[in-house]
Amino acid sequence: METLETRLEKRLHVSLYALLFLTILLGVSVILEGCTDKGGPATKYSYGKPAAKTPTQEVKRNDK
Repeated sequence: METLETRLEKRLHVSLYALLFLTILLGVSVILEGCTDKGGPATKYSYGKPAAKTPTQEVKRNDK
């Protein structure tokens, strides 16, 4: 049977690991808080006028 002292030591170790985990998690969140996306969109799109408005105009244009 475990003594009271042994059980308290195990509980202390679990608490210290939990505290260490939460401290690391807090540190990572603080570091990532400073990250921002300063770049614009990777691809820029531009709008161009269509060569033909309807399929009929396209056929007429190709016949010339």
